[in-house]
Amino acid sequence: MSIDPLTAVYWVSDAMLAEFGLFPVHAPVMRCTDAGSVPLPLADLRWPAGRAFDPDRLRRLLHGIASGSDLPAVPVYREAGATIATVLDGAHRLPIIRALGGESAPCVLVSRDEAEILYAYPDGQGDLL
Repeated sequence: MSIDPLTAVYWVSDAMLAEFGLFPVHAPVMRCTDAGSVPLPLADLRWPAGRAFDPDRLRRLLHGIASGSDLPAVPVYREAGATIATVLDGAHRLPIIRALGGESAPCVLVSRDEAEILYAYPDGQGDLL
């Protein structure tokens, strides 16, 4: 899906958070009950550099967080022995977690085969941070 460059955003502003009565809390900010999900530090996640985000999609996620909805874990792949994991999908959740003061994201680690077949790893992730 293409993001309209005229409406794209590159971070989640305090004003956008305020639309949903949210503010930075430095605590777990996203409800996720996926079996097998683990919290991974944002600093240990590689995601597309300079990624533009669809503001409507961000707002739908913010609404879900504000209403206490259960959101799916972020699928990631980590090479054997590596500390950094590559985000395969769900990148819109990461700037929201960061803006809310979160330090980790609920993630589900997938196998290399799953990463390649389901998410076109390693070519489907673009230029990563």
